[in-house]
Amino acid sequence: MAPDWSVIQLIDGYLLDWHEYLNLERELLTMVRSQGQKRIDRCLLDCSRFLARMVPPGELERSVKIEARPKTVDQLIVRHLFDLYFPDDVFACDRDELDAQGLAKQLVQPPSALPIQCGGVDYSFADLNGFSLGNLDPQSEDMLARFVYCRIFSKLYFAAGFANLSLLAGVHHLTIIIAMLRFKIKFMMLRNQGRRPDFYEVAEILRALERRLTQVYFRKEATAALEVLLTSAERLERILSLAY
Repeated sequence: MAPDWSVIQLIDGYLLDWHEYLNLERELLTMVRSQGQKRIDRCLLDCSRFLARMVPPGELERSVKIEARPKTVDQLIVRHLFDLYFPDDVFACDRDELDAQGLAKQLVQPPSALPIQCGGVDYSFADLNGFSLGNLDPQSEDMLARFVYCRIFSKLYFAAGFANLSLLAGVHHLTIIIAMLRFKIKFMMLRNQGRRPDFYEVAEILRALERRLTQVYFRKEATAALEVLLTSAERLERILSLAY
């Protein structure tokens, strides 16, 4: 069945026609392509800010009230998405969808601890915050930039291209994926006493991620949850701050 591109939304409930989208995409690709010395995660933050300016005034402030603290919500989102996209064995993983119900329950009653498991080890968000990664080698940074450019150019990050997300939620989801890839590298370095992975190791992480992106499936409730949780620019910046 051919993808249905008849419904494109800037944010949930605000439709774009095809030509309006193409004009926005042109700007996004320009921001990603002309990165200069800026890392791709920072370029994506620029894309987020650009799209936010297109949203009608006041709409981004309207959100579903969530009882959990904002940083707890951030951590729950990261843990659920990290488990989905970065399993220790991508070939043995039989999980192919986001557990939206489990996420919703934890938003109401957050667990006392929120570790992220990687390589059979539980890491905390304090571990992420306390370890500075900085820039990767130039080849790896260029590879990540090319990955992002291809996802946007191929429209594999929103609407019919990915989970029927709105444009803004799709860009935020893509940004968080890049942040989590950097989390994965941080965990590897913590486990290996600070040794930085080389280009080929980073390429393998990205290859496994791309495989997962072709395997995962989002039901309507999962898409609806991401629309609510991923619209916040403040949340995006908090999560990105852990990737530095």
